[in-house]
Amino acid sequence: MATGAAVASAVVPHRRPVLVVLLAAVAVWVLGACEVDSRVGVRVQPDGSGVVAVTVRLDEEAARRLGDPATALRLDDLAGAGWDVDEPGPVDGGGLALRAERTFASPEDLPAVLDEVGGAGGVFRDVQLSVVDGFASTRYDFAAQVELTGNPEQFGDEALTAAFGGLPLARTPEELALEGAADPGAMTLEVVVELPGGDPETNGEVRDGAATWSFPVSGGEPTSASITSSSTVDDGRTRLLLLVGAVALVGAVVVGAIGLVRRRA
Repeated sequence: MATGAAVASAVVPHRRPVLVVLLAAVAVWVLGACEVDSRVGVRVQPDGSGVVAVTVRLDEEAARRLGDPATALRLDDLAGAGWDVDEPGPVDGGGLALRAERTFASPEDLPAVLDEVGGAGGVFRDVQLSVVDGFASTRYDFAAQVELTGNPEQFGDEALTAAFGGLPLARTPEELALEGAADPGAMTLEVVVELPGGDPETNGEVRDGAATWSFPVSGGEPTSASITSSSTVDDGRTRLLLLVGAVALVGAVVVGAIGLVRRRA
């Protein structure tokens, strides 16, 4: 296997997708009888702006194999590309978490940010986020296509492959199989979309008010899945104004009717 210095120098070419940066070197070090879970979270604000957060969690054995993250990984390139990167830190029950996030200013900006996460034409395709203001409500619609090969080598790249003598993850396919790459639970990807308005309508699961999907990154079975989520937020102020207006209108009609009756009398 390559040294930590080789991984560190190979892992951060400019503008590489965030999942590649976080997953590729981790897979090089720890893929085997370990679990590595990645999560891409999209949180949308009422005005259509929001934040995308990418988290990679290693179980206790994976964290032990990785060793010192400062030696095994370099994440400076993410910060240079505009991502806020947390220091790698422990998680409950043992293990380690790597996390980076980036804001987006409008629905139109979200596809480009998710391209930065999974690569252009990579994991996330045909991303759409729409915010439609109605008379007394606002509707939010999210849709995307998730494409995974079922092989962790999807998250390798040319620089990393060259550093390991043409092997994307520093192992032959046979070695990867022996170390657990054929296990669908070895590496997983969870996608979480949180829209304003509470529990959404979605083709995923609803957990804590957010739409959630889970896919295997390892195991050899490709994934091609459409994910959708929608929610509606009622404008309480508009409803109150309508109610006040209706009451005022009824009051005006009553007053007018009373005045008409009096004049006739």
